[in-house]
Amino acid sequence: YLPQQRRVTVEGVGKQTPFPALPPLHRAQFERNYQIRMFASHQVAGHQTVGIALDTRDRFHYSYRFWFARETGLLMRAQTISEDGDVVEQVGFRSLKIGDIPRAQLQVNADVRRGWQVERAQINPADLSMWHVGWTPAGFTQVAMLSRRLSSRRGQSRDVGQILYANGLSSVSIFIEPWSEERSLSPLSLGGLNMVGKRHGKFWLTIVGDVPMMAVRRVADAIELAQISPK
Repeated sequence: YLPQQRRVTVEGVGKQTPFPALPPLHRAQFERNYQIRMFASHQVAGHQTVGIALDTRDRFHYSYRFWFARETGLLMRAQTISEDGDVVEQVGFRSLKIGDIPRAQLQVNADVRRGWQVERAQINPADLSMWHVGWTPAGFTQVAMLSRRLSSRRGQSRDVGQILYANGLSSVSIFIEPWSEERSLSPLSLGGLNMVGKRHGKFWLTIVGDVPMMAVRRVADAIELAQISPK
């Protein structure tokens, strides 16, 4: 539900691994790529917290800081730290009240039938094994191959393949669709999210990840399409 864009995307939940399909966290694996430490924390939204940091061991991962409520373990604030030590993304509570929420506060105050774009996405498992990705950041594994059919109320639709890699904390997706001339090669950064577009023959690839731009670029450079011999 994107009110500023006046757009709603509807996705059905099938048998595929649910979004974001992140693998479980294993401390031994994480310690190969991050240094785990505690740091002096402070109150967040009026709650005493415990601070835990994950400091990356290379420049292909972000570092992270987390504040957890001391009494409940609830995540109260999270920061994503760039390879240069800057905070590129932060989420957290400004105020927090635990208890019942009146149903009226959960209602969407918009008539999406008038002047809104409604996209309906069909998501299914897909065989994208002809695409070979020769490099991903250390600790990342492939967790899903999907086919998405995106359609709008105007009757337009397109098929997009997706290969998803993750390390339990962040992810990198490769989206595959037919190439068209309006595609842009300009990279895009939004907070901790980075995106690179690349033409590969008759295909257009979009590589998106909440990892540093240099990691996204390196993944893009490592993608190859296997040659399939005719029978």
